[in-house]
Amino acid sequence: MTIHAVDLLESMTHLPRGGKLVLCNVEWEDYERLLQELGDSPALRISYSNGRLEVMSSSTKHEKYKSMMGALVLIVCDELELDVVSFGSFTMKLDTLQKGAEADDCFYIQHAAALRGKDEVKMGVDPPPDLVIDVDLTHDSRDKLEIYAALGAPEVWRYEGTRMSVLKLVDGAYSDVEFSLCFPFLSAQSLGELIAALAPGTHRARSEVRAWIRGNKPPAFTSR
Repeated sequence: MTIHAVDLLESMTHLPRGGKLVLCNVEWEDYERLLQELGDSPALRISYSNGRLEVMSSSTKHEKYKSMMGALVLIVCDELELDVVSFGSFTMKLDTLQKGAEADDCFYIQHAAALRGKDEVKMGVDPPPDLVIDVDLTHDSRDKLEIYAALGAPEVWRYEGTRMSVLKLVDGAYSDVEFSLCFPFLSAQSLGELIAALAPGTHRARSEVRAWIRGNKPPAFTSR
């Protein structure tokens, strides 16, 4: 490991919960060494784009809402009888692009069959996730959008505590749209309301969300 990578690790040991660290002129090789040293750290989200390294430490509240959003995706897929494969916050990266990022969660829905039974995703060989989720409660993660776009993720949900945004990849960049691509009957507003409904964490709350989805889904739903 180079001295630079050692310095990066040292800096991260002092990063508080909910904190953010940004460094420039970091070599791709140091970024990859850093990922190897850290392993699967659930408390950190690391992104890299052409020398710019960003490290974010998640808060307890952040993890709570990340889990609720993941639960919502699974509930919707169950009610629509859709297969879904999640790879959580795995590192999406391509050395040919010098870009990498870790979302809060990601899902294969349209391409679930292609990833079923796999334990790893090989970006550039396997398709990008159909749906990427980011929770922005303590810091702004919008800098990661250009990385997701370069990697080809077609849809991103961003939750900011009071607002849900649905972003669609159009001509290499994301645009705010009203309805989800994976679930076209769900608007950004209804997604935000469903997350709020799940907040109590009770069985009753989940049952009510399931009932709402059953009552509002199209008669013959087809994911596109």
